[in-house]
Amino acid sequence: MVPKKLFIAFEGIDGSGKTTQILLLKKVLVNLLYPTTITKAKEESQEVAFKDFMKAFEINSDSPAFMFLYQALHRKQFEKTLTALENGDIVIADRWNGSFFVYHLNFGMLAKGPRENIELLDKLAFQDLTPDITFLLDVPPHIAFQRRIRRGETDTFDAETVRFYEKVYEECRTFAICNNWTIINGTFPIETIHRKIWGIVSEKLGQ
Repeated sequence: MVPKKLFIAFEGIDGSGKTTQILLLKKVLVNLLYPTTITKAKEESQEVAFKDFMKAFEINSDSPAFMFLYQALHRKQFEKTLTALENGDIVIADRWNGSFFVYHLNFGMLAKGPRENIELLDKLAFQDLTPDITFLLDVPPHIAFQRRIRRGETDTFDAETVRFYEKVYEECRTFAICNNWTIINGTFPIETIHRKIWGIVSEKLGQ
C-alpha cells in the first residue's frame, strides 16, 4: 500500500465519543495497511505528571500561566503531527486548534482582548497546519455528562461546570459551521457513527 498523507481531526466536548471513534478509525486504516498516528495535546497516562507539575509550580487552571502551559502542549502535538505526515502517515488528531479558538474566544485573558492575539498565539503553536477533514461529534452536554458519570470520571456536575460546557458546546457548533467541519450526531449508535466517518474518510482515500 502506497502511503497517502491525510490529516484528520476530531472535535467535541468531553464525553462526545472522540476516543472511541478515533480508535475505531485507526483500526480500519491499519487493517488496510495505512500507517496511522494518533496525536493529542495530553495523554491520559501523562495526567498525573501534568497535575504534579502544576502543583509544584503553583499554576491554577484559570491563570495565564495555565494557558501558556497548554500552548506548549499544543506545540508539541503540532511537531508530532508534522513529523508523522512527513513520514507518510495518516494522522488523526484528538482535537486541534478549533478547540483552542472556541475556548479562548470565550474564556480567559485572551477573550478580553482583540481576536488578533488569539490568531497570533494559534499561529505560533499550529503554524497554519489545517486538517483535511475535521469531524465534530455533536453530543449535547447533558448526554455527555451521563456518559462521563457512567465511566466513573465524576459522580455529579455543579452549576458552574454545566454552564461552562453548555457555552463551549454552542460555540463549538457555531465555529464548526463557520469553518465547514463535518458535523456528526454523536448520539447515534457507535457503529452508525463509525460508518458515517469511514464513508467520508474512505472517499478521501479513494477506497
